[in-house]
Amino acid sequence: SCMKQIIFLFHFNQNLVPYTKVAIEVCYQGLFNIFEKYSEIPFMVHLSGTLLNGLQWLAPELVRKLRQHLVSGHCEGVGSTYAQNVMYSTSEADNQQQIKLHRHLLQKLFELSPETFWNPERCWRPELAKLIQEGGYRFTWIEEAILENSGIPSSASIIELPCGLKILRDCTAFKEAVNQAIFKNECELL
Repeated sequence: SCMKQIIFLFHFNQNLVPYTKVAIEVCYQGLFNIFEKYSEIPFMVHLSGTLLNGLQWLAPELVRKLRQHLVSGHCEGVGSTYAQNVMYSTSEADNQQQIKLHRHLLQKLFELSPETFWNPERCWRPELAKLIQEGGYRFTWIEEAILENSGIPSSASIIELPCGLKILRDCTAFKEAVNQAIFKNECELL
C-alpha cells in the first residue's frame, strides 16, 4: 500500500517591534502549550531570526522549551532568512547574508544545522535554488502553482534540481483544507 506522509510545519515570524510581547502571549505561548500536550505528534518549526532575538529578551522560557523539543526529537527545526526578506526581490549578496545570519543564530541557540529551508513569503525564482543549497540546505517547499509557473511542471512529491536541492511539492489545496477545518472548529468552540 502507498502511504502519504503529512508534514505539519509551524511558521513563527515576528519583527522586532514593541508588539512582540502581545504576540507571545496571544499566539506563541498557546501553541507551545499544544506542542507539550501532544508530544507524541512530531512537527517541524520555523522561527524567524528577529523573533528568536525577541524571545531571548521577552520570553527566554520559550527558547528553552523549543530547545527541549529540538533535542528530544519531538520537532525538527527549519532554517530560512534572518528577517524573512523577500528573496525574490533582494540581491544575491543580501540573501546570502540573511541565510548565513539565520543559520548562525540557530547554531548558537540550539546547536542546530537544519536541512530544510522555509521559503520566505512563498516567492520563488529558479536562481534561488543554488543559493539555498549553498547555504547548507537540502530541501525547500514550493507551492504547486509557483512550481508550474517557474517551469518545473512535475507531479512528483519531491523534485531534485541539478544543484542537488530537493523541492517538496506544497499542496495548496490540502493546506487550505486544513486551515478551513481548524477555523471551522475554532468558530464552533466560540
